[in-house]
Amino acid sequence: SKATLNKLELPPPEIRKDYRPPMMYTNFELLNMRRFRRDPLLKEFERRVLKSNRIHTHRWGDSPLRYYQVMTGLDFSKDVLKFCNFSYAHLHHSFFRKPCGE
Repeated sequence: SKATLNKLELPPPEIRKDYRPPMMYTNFELLNMRRFRRDPLLKEFERRVLKSNRIHTHRWGDSPLRYYQVMTGLDFSKDVLKFCNFSYAHLHHSFFRKPCGE
């Protein structure tokens, strides 16, 4: 599976309460929407997220959801293009990220 290929690991239930999920945190993304709309695994991911209603009841954000969607449905090394030539700052959370984790 893509999750195994991408080494995606979910924490056990007993620590999820305090778990801060990994995310691709840039507020910038380009998507091949055709792929997201046609791929059965990606469509199933979306269906289950919406059905759970936890976007509303647990305040699931778009960035962690996109991370899990990409890591379970795409080959990160082949299907994701990283833009590493600019830095990113998110003023609301007062942190700064260097390009591609440098």
